Amino acid sequence: MSAVLITGITGFLGAHVAHTFLQNAHPVHATLRSPSPSPSKLLPIPIQKSPVFAPFIASGQLKLFVVGDLGEADYGEAMRGVGRVVHTAFRVDISKTDGDFRRELVDVGVGGMGRLFDAVDKNPEIKSVVITSSMGACNDLKTAWEKQAGTVVTDDTWNDYTLEEVDELCASKAPTNEAGWQTGMIMYMVAKKYAELFAWERYEAAQKRGKTWSLTAICPTMILGPPIQPITPPLLMSSVSTTVMWLLAGGPGSMVVSPPASIWFIDVRDCAEEHYRAAIKGKTGRYISGSGIYDFQQITELLPTLYPDQAARFARGEPGKRPSLDPGSYGIESKMGEEFGIEYRGLETVVKDTFDRLFELEKQGL
Repeated sequence: MSAVLITGITGFLGAHVAHTFLQNAHPVHATLRSPSPSPSKLLPIPIQKSPVFAPFIASGQLKLFVVGDLGEADYGEAMRGVGRVVHTAFRVDISKTDGDFRRELVDVGVGGMGRLFDAVDKNPEIKSVVITSSMGACNDLKTAWEKQAGTVVTDDTWNDYTLEEVDELCASKAPTNEAGWQTGMIMYMVAKKYAELFAWERYEAAQKRGKTWSLTAICPTMILGPPIQPITPPLLMSSVSTTVMWLLAGGPGSMVVSPPASIWFIDVRDCAEEHYRAAIKGKTGRYISGSGIYDFQQITELLPTLYPDQAARFARGEPGKRPSLDPGSYGIESKMGEEFGIEYRGLETVVKDTFDRLFELEKQGL
């Protein structure tokens, strides 16, 4: 069996993608930026010490390859013996309100995609390539969240922000655009859009040269669920969704993010399964990944019913307020579930599994 190359194994989604392939007996070549991230990084513990991945490393089923930073990565060695590629890695920093948007995000995202496809072009054994795009590549980012009720976003929808428009927004140093979307989030979403567009350009060029590998772009909504990537203190810094979820356990006065960046969610394990099935099936296409509507007020009201002995520690927010339902926002239509046969987890299961894991990590001092 040929191996699958997976980028971003130390990330929230990438860890689950790798674990899904490993559980299905596939050899995995996982890429790292460096052998041991410096203490200034969010994940200073080497993945070799992870209880999730250490057994697979010891058996040889999981092999790690240091490829360098995303925009300059060298996949030559990691690509040997590989038949499928899943690219989840991407630079994430939604806290910015200014800066060199193109150099810091677009060039890195597109450049990283280019380096990967350069390696794919040199490997005649590649059957399928799966990339993680974003719901942000599909969203209407110029209309206020609460004014999108009744609209539908499909697998064929793209956000219409141009690079020049984001340059202007960054130059203004405004924290949000006129519609209220956070500038840092817009920068990230538009960078994801252009990285995906570049991937489709490379796919079309490869097709013209007679290449037969498939390309699947998966556009996740808000990814929730239990983290399994290597985590060190503080737990709040382990991923965007984990950060927001863990804030809900910070006491009655803790912040409840409302509205969320996306009113649609997908469990990280279901999203990983989508990546797995897309790679195995080898079906070319673009798919939104989302299983249901939610908001964090709904979650904070659910938590005391799941953990009554810890009810006092959870945020209260504004009981009864449901921004995802009133005023509501956009709907989504995707072929993902139907074409790949995915059975999705419900919100209560996602929340319970997530906080079971977070409380376990808390007991470990994380």
